[in-house]
Amino acid sequence: MKIFLIVAILCSSFFAAQVGIGTTNPDPKALLDLTSTQKGLLLPRMDDTQFAALNVGSVPEGLVVYNTTTKKFLGWDGTSWQNLGYEEDN
Repeated sequence: MKIFLIVAILCSSFFAAQVGIGTTNPDPKALLDLTSTQKGLLLPRMDDTQFAALNVGSVPEGLVVYNTTTKKFLGWDGTSWQNLGYEEDN
C-alpha cells in the first residue's frame, strides 16, 4: 500500500508539470512550451469536405484547425467557427 501511495504521488506531480519541447526549462506559466529557431508549429489541416464533416455537437470550445481550401485558421468559440487570421482591406 505504501508503494502504491508513493507511485501515485510521483505520478500526480509528473502530470502537473510543464512540458518543454526544444527546451529543458519550460516556462512555468505554460502547459506546453515549444522552442525553436528553425521550425514552426504545424496545426491540424483539413479541406472543406473534411471540415464540413466535423460534428459540431461534439467540437470542444477552443478547437483550432487550418482549412486548406479557404486558407484560413478557424477556431470554435462554443457557438460558431471564427476566422482567426488576418484579413487585408481591399
